[in-house]
Amino acid sequence: MKQMQPALLLIGLLLVACSTTPVVVPPSIDRAAQLATRGDHAAAAAMYSELAAANPPPTGIELAFSAVREWLAAQQADAALAALPALPAQPDAAQALERGLLEIQVQLARSQPAEAWRVAAALPEPKPPLDVTRYHMLRQRAALAAGRPVDLIKSSMALEPAARDDAQRLQQRPRQAGQVERPHGAVGAPAGRGPWPVALHQGAPLSAHLAIIAVVLARGFARAATAPRLATRTLANIR
Repeated sequence: MKQMQPALLLIGLLLVACSTTPVVVPPSIDRAAQLATRGDHAAAAAMYSELAAANPPPTGIELAFSAVREWLAAQQADAALAALPALPAQPDAAQALERGLLEIQVQLARSQPAEAWRVAAALPEPKPPLDVTRYHMLRQRAALAAGRPVDLIKSSMALEPAARDDAQRLQQRPRQAGQVERPHGAVGAPAGRGPWPVALHQGAPLSAHLAIIAVVLARGFARAATAPRLATRTLANIR
């Protein structure tokens, strides 16, 4: 009986150790997605980064993209920048586009409009089935943030023919106009007043709408009454 006591003691110690040792659950895509769904974006980003480091391209690159998106959702733009993956010498076209678009978002989130525009300007325009609409939407955001109204208008004009039908074009117009009516930090005439928003409902071409808005923005909403004349000159430079 005395010989059994040490064995029983050892078993008891092992049971106590097992009950107090935390269970480490290995990272997985499903767990990362669950964390993101619960709103724990930073934890999801960290898990995606861990998975990306453990997987070779192209899977590792896609997982790194997921990490960047989650860092952005967590409002940690510097971490998102650090998570941007390096691409191989001859990257897949879709991955090259996605990395560029994510970098634009990251630089905008970091309040670095010049860097955002540098990336946007260097990114070639994609062809379907790649996401042409997202490309131009982010290009327009970068142009607006960098104070480049002519580039904003050119991108808007390039996007409209890509719409599948008139209904989609009409759906795009409020989104495009809305992102330029009142930029961050702008002061002056509120949305819905002045000659430029009125033109949005008169069937004018989208390029004319955006030219009026962009010129007014470039002038800080000052002397809005001269916007149509200035817009005509702007359009002449674009064509």
